[in-house]
Order: sequence, then structure tokens, then C-alpha cells
Amino acid sequence: MPKYPGAPLRDDLDASFVDKDFADFTRSENKLLWRLPLRMKTHKSIKEGQEAIEGHAAELTMPVLILQAENDKVSSVDGSRLLFDLCGSKDKCIKVYKDCPEAGLK
Repeated sequence: MPKYPGAPLRDDLDASFVDKDFADFTRSENKLLWRLPLRMKTHKSIKEGQEAIEGHAAELTMPVLILQAENDKVSSVDGSRLLFDLCGSKDKCIKVYKDCPEAGLK
């Protein structure tokens, strides 16, 4: 099996949750949380997946609701707006919340 170089992962949990205690709990207790560097091939696969979604978004015809926090540190408003614009559904809505981290969208 070929060995691909690893790319360090950024710890986004503090940016992902308003409650820092919950971020710490998630960091220590979540057995599914990936803790090792991602291989460059994995980064490439994620990028290709994003491009595939963008390439097929026009085929999406069911109702779509996109909720996005304006100050989200993990995903960008621009990315959500791009997906919204590319989406082929006639029944679609995007809501960008100000001063609300994405964990607040409960």
C-alpha cells in the first residue's frame, strides 16, 4: 500500500461549539473523532467530493433549507451561498444567522 504524506488537522472543536466544556468533553470522549493527520489522498478525496456535489447540485429538485452561521469558523458563508446558487430546486431557502456559532442552530 503506498504511503501518502500526512497533513495536520486543525482542531476546530472550540470554534464549533459555544459551550467550551462540551468541546472539551467531545475532544476527550468522542471515540469517532479522528485524531491523526489526514493523508494528502484523503484531502484530495474530500476536494473531489465537494466538486462532485457542486457538479450535481443542479439536479437537486427537492426542497432545500440551508442554515449557516455568519461567524462560523468551520464552514464558510460563501460555500453555503455557492451551494444555494447551484441548487436546482425551485423551493430553496438560505438563512444566515448573525452572531451565532453553528452549534447554536439547534
